[in-house]
Amino acid sequence: MKKYNGFTMFETILAFSLLLVILLFLLPSLSKMHLNQKELQIEREATTLLHEVFYVHQQEYRPTPYSEAHHIDVEVQLIIKKEEGWIKGCAKWKDFNKNQKEVCLYDIP
Repeated sequence: MKKYNGFTMFETILAFSLLLVILLFLLPSLSKMHLNQKELQIEREATTLLHEVFYVHQQEYRPTPYSEAHHIDVEVQLIIKKEEGWIKGCAKWKDFNKNQKEVCLYDIP
């Protein structure tokens, strides 16, 4: 048997090609996962902002309906109104795919 002192050029190119194929399959998934993570972060921040504004609105007895806009990477519209014996506060925004998103909180007047 002959002794080999390392990899041949063919083995090196084959290993590099396999690595590139694996990376090409993983990159779209990783970028979509990153985009979903950003959308969830915006949803968390919008919910927190809505909760804070909703609480202040209740403490200061502001009139309803009440609306204001905030900017968290995207524009978030906060709307507080009375609905069927409840006070409803909603945060609305468009995500990166231009889909309408909404989170609502309810409280007793």
